[in-house]
Amino acid sequence: DVEIAAADITDGDITAAIAAKAAGKAVKNLTVTLAEGTSYTVTSPITAAGNISITGNGATIDASALTDGSKLIALDNSSEYAKKADDTESDHFLISSVTVSGVTVTGLKCAFIKDMQKTLLETLTVENSVIEMPAAGKNFIDFNGKGYVGKVVVSNSTIWAADKNTGFFAQYGSRPKNVNEAWLQEFDVQNSTIVNIANGKNFCDLKQKGTAQNVFTLKNNIFVDCGKNGQVVVGFDGGQTSATPVWAVDGNVFNFGGADTSAAEVSKAGQKDSEDIVKNSIAGVITFEDAATGKFGGELVVGAKVSTTPGDPRWTITSKIEYTDVEIAAADITDGDITAA
Repeated sequence: DVEIAAADITDGDITAAIAAKAAGKAVKNLTVTLAEGTSYTVTSPITAAGNISITGNGATIDASALTDGSKLIALDNSSEYAKKADDTESDHFLISSVTVSGVTVTGLKCAFIKDMQKTLLETLTVENSVIEMPAAGKNFIDFNGKGYVGKVVVSNSTIWAADKNTGFFAQYGSRPKNVNEAWLQEFDVQNSTIVNIANGKNFCDLKQKGTAQNVFTLKNNIFVDCGKNGQVVVGFDGGQTSATPVWAVDGNVFNFGGADTSAAEVSKAGQKDSEDIVKNSIAGVITFEDAATGKFGGELVVGAKVSTTPGDPRWTITSKIEYTDVEIAAADITDGDITAA
């Protein structure tokens, strides 16, 4: 196991510090703790065969030295295997968790995390972080070999691209069918701002979709120019208009091409148990302070007062009600109901 403190990173290169501590041995569990307000670099992927924890405390990681075919985080062959339903070993490596907290990542030309082997990562967590993705077709989570993430948690974070990112938010090669069948595939995204990700395509590309093993929690987020126009929610399910998964979608802002698309999200996702899957969307259009440079404070113009502020809480979003003058003549009241007119 390798633990890296800020004092160990003498030249600012995180991966050089990991290599020095590992001293030629493979890294199993990796813990990296960075210093507040400090800028770091990586010159190769951050790689381990076990759990990875990166605590940034507000630090910045410049990933521009990585090539476009690389990745910021890579998973090596674990010594542990996931279990089958009969408690025997499957053929999938098992890694419990990858957690990235309090980090700003800039300059990525590649995937945020990528694994091309048979790995089952139980939980990937991104919290209180800002991740800048490239405009090219690079996936945020790229397990498009035979890997799989059981649960993805994104909270109080911003994932963005300055131009249209044409990769997927998550792409999985296949569900490990010989692993315990009770395994769920979950996405829990809350209080986050996501901009220009998977623009013009399904938000996720999943081999397992539209099943009761899919769980989607999307609450109090801002989605701008993400996925297909008006289809972010169903795009999380690989484009399936299926009520079968467990859905909890509430209080989000959906914009595409400068327009509010919340009504389309409701109609496309449909209903489950006679209730709309997409609930309480904030109908409005948001204008960011300076999206090109990653500043996502701004103004949300809405038709009625909102009780909560959506998106990554690091950004200041002010709500402005758009008023209109109304004149009602007797001829306008066709059914006698003044308020309806």
